Amino acid sequence: MTDIPTHRGSHLRTEARQSARLDRLFTFSPYLLLLGRIDPYGQVEFGSSDMAAIRDEVGRLVALALEGQERRGLMRLQALAAHGSRIPGSVLRSLGD
Repeated sequence: MTDIPTHRGSHLRTEARQSARLDRLFTFSPYLLLLGRIDPYGQVEFGSSDMAAIRDEVGRLVALALEGQERRGLMRLQALAAHGSRIPGSVLRSLGD
């Protein structure tokens, strides 16, 4: 789940669908310092100060993604992280199964 405050005081929230599971890619590389912390069965939270690094890590994964839902899920996560990096108080939460 991604929770990003908007300029109007509301929140932009999105949840990944089961069909766009990305945990396969997050455990692929030891160089994913932030995304590598995601536990498919647990919960982890990232703040706005982490968002730029998440955006960059996702950018490295796009080439490894399967076409379709997996690639679109990464592109959506990258866009949200880029947006969240500019908004103090943004939170990205990963909720496992």
